Amino acid sequence: MVRTKEDESAINLLHDANITVTNQRLSILSYLLRLDGHPTAEEIYEDLKDQLPILSKATVYNTLQTLVKEDVLEELTIEKERARYQLKSEAHPHFYCTKCKTIKNLSIDLPEELKVKQVDEHSVNKVQCWFVGICKGCKK
Repeated sequence: MVRTKEDESAINLLHDANITVTNQRLSILSYLLRLDGHPTAEEIYEDLKDQLPILSKATVYNTLQTLVKEDVLEELTIEKERARYQLKSEAHPHFYCTKCKTIKNLSIDLPEELKVKQVDEHSVNKVQCWFVGICKGCKK
């Protein structure tokens, strides 16, 4: 089996998080490394099921939860009905289009006050910032 650079990066991320490398975990994480977006578990399953016939929806959900728990992925809860996933990264804002339901990374800097690890003696694990509206594609 020929490994891609995303596969190698995925293996390193899994090793760094002390997560056992399995074909399913490797496929899901490599997919997220290749993707420029914020897919749902259902979208990940639909995109990978043909190339990995042993993949089940339960495996996708369980893998995503493991990767979130181990701080490899972030779960975005912008939509009430479903979570979306992205690789763990520096806190950055998102834009959610209410018409086409897409989420895009925004290229604006967050204020320094939002890049904190502690607020009023509370430990901060994650900062999520998003803007909601209609994207430029839907406005046309």
